[in-house]
Amino acid sequence: MIIIIIIIIIYWFVEQTYWQTQDRNWLSGSNLGRLNQLPPTKEVTTI
Repeated sequence: MIIIIIIIIIYWFVEQTYWQTQDRNWLSGSNLGRLNQLPPTKEVTTI
């Protein structure tokens, strides 16, 4: 019974850290994508 509880705690901890890193990667990736996409469109419209 103790082993099962330990496995659940480890699984929960890994899942929490995994989702936090995924959210950070998604947020940073979307922000970088927006910043990279905005300047070229402005340059194209001005030219």
